[in-house]
Formats: sequence, C-alpha cells, structure tokens
Amino acid sequence: VSVRPLVRERYSFGNLSEVLEIPDLIAIQCKSFRWFVDTGLADIFRDISPITDFSETLSLDLEFDPDDEDLRPPPKFSVDECKERDMTYSAPIFVRASFNNRNTGEIKEQVVFMGDFPMMTEKGTFVINGTERVVVSQLVRSPGVIFQPGERFRLRNMAKHQLVTGTIHPYRGEWIEFDVEQKPGKDVTAGTKIARKRRLPIFTLLRALGYDEVNEPGFLQKFVNHFDFLEGQWEKVRLPEGWEEEIESGDRQPPQEEALLEIYKRVRPGEPPSVEAARAYLRNAFFESRRYDLSRVGRYKLNRKLRS
Repeated sequence: VSVRPLVRERYSFGNLSEVLEIPDLIAIQCKSFRWFVDTGLADIFRDISPITDFSETLSLDLEFDPDDEDLRPPPKFSVDECKERDMTYSAPIFVRASFNNRNTGEIKEQVVFMGDFPMMTEKGTFVINGTERVVVSQLVRSPGVIFQPGERFRLRNMAKHQLVTGTIHPYRGEWIEFDVEQKPGKDVTAGTKIARKRRLPIFTLLRALGYDEVNEPGFLQKFVNHFDFLEGQWEKVRLPEGWEEEIESGDRQPPQEEALLEIYKRVRPGEPPSVEAARAYLRNAFFESRRYDLSRVGRYKLNRKLRS
C-alpha cells in the first residue's frame, strides 16, 4: 500500500529566491479608528461646545478626555462573550457637562452618559448583535475646488455657451458655484450660485463680502482690469455718478447692504429681507466653523489649484 506524504514538496520556478512579506492589510482601518477614539471624539465635542440658546444667556459645555478612565471605561464584555450573548461589542462614553447661566452666574457640572460606543476588534471588525461585521466607509466627494470647461446648451430657444465652471466643495457647508458664460450677441458675464439657487452676478457676491466701493475703494476696478473680459458686465452693474451723495442723503443704501439683500432674496425667497438677517445668514453660512468647514485637505487642494 502506497502512502502519500502529508506535506507535498513545492518547487519554485521563479527568479526571486525570497518573497516579500505580506503587509498588515488592516493597519489603515485600525489606525484610523484608534485616532478617532483617542483624538477625534475630543475634537468633535470641542467643536460643538459651547451650546448656547438664542439669547446666549444659557450655555452648555461638553468636555471629553480620552485618557480619563471614568469617561471612557473599557468594554464590559469581551468579543467572545458578545458573540455568545448576541450583544454589541461596545464601551460606554461619558462627558463632563458644565451648564452656565449668565444671568444668575450659576454653574452646574455633572458627568453625563452619552451612550455605548461600538469598538473595533483586533481584526478590524465590529460585533453587532453578536454578528461580526465589517463596516465599509461611504464614498464622499473630497473637499476642494473643481474647474471644468463649460458646454453649449439651448435655453428657451436661445443658445448659450458656458466658457468655464467651478465649484468649491467644502467638507461641511453649502457649495459655491462659479461660471463664466456668453450668450450670442451679448457680453461675457461671470456669475455665482449659492446653495444651488438662482444665478447672481459675481460682483454681487464680492460686494456682499465687503469688497465694495465703500469698504475697499478701487478693488472692483482692479478686479475688472485683471479680468478684462468682464468690462461689459461691469459697465452695467457699476454705481452711477453721485452715488456717495445719494447714500449720505439716505436715497440709496450702501452697496454692501444692497448686495446682502439681493443674496438673501435668492436664498430665502419666502422671508422678509432685512440687512441684519442677510448679514447673519452670510456670516453663519460661510464664516461659522460649525456650519462651514473647508478642512485642511480642502484648503490644501484649493491653494494647490490656485497656486497660492
């Protein structure tokens, strides 16, 4: 009776005598999750704090220290125990909450339970209700700016040619779209869309941001001199002679306030426009870090694209 060997002899016909070692294929996932637990969670609570009411008299601060065992205790059950009991492998998360009343000066502090946080196993998986699963991140558009050539299309039986389009994609917040287009027999115009609303002249956005004739005299003229193809559009939107006297007499609003109201009418068509509301919208939409964040990656890509 012939007996086959338990281990077959393997022959190699390759030119390399040594084979590279297989790298740790889950190192990126594990390192990313470890950073999120050790640093990311604290950054999130730091970004949203303090939470204030409308009158800004009451505020709530949330503080999380990942090195404090009282705020981040270890999981109660092991991975094998969670599989046997059909449980989720997780650890409780606590934060130190500080409630401040500015009217009375009263400050209350308390440790608050925020919830059970799913933990990653050593194999880069999660145990959800006793079942080991792999979480796949959703593909999202990377923050930055994108420029692309325009296209010809017909609108209301009239051909229009977009020369170039651009979009600023923030990590968090509203998109800002730019385009340069030309209709047959008309001047080249540059426009922008905020929150994907109707198109606005680019000069309206610049004036709303403070680059107007009052706050930055001569800026718009330098802008047109640099982009000389916008001279035709500039002649239609530039302020008439004697606009300073009209503003002083109250017959005309300052150009920045006019631009703010024009933007607010586009993005909030059902609300009564006011300069205060328009200014608050623009500040909250693009200058409040909680609502608008280009992120370091987006800023790097924007500077690289603009070579600045």
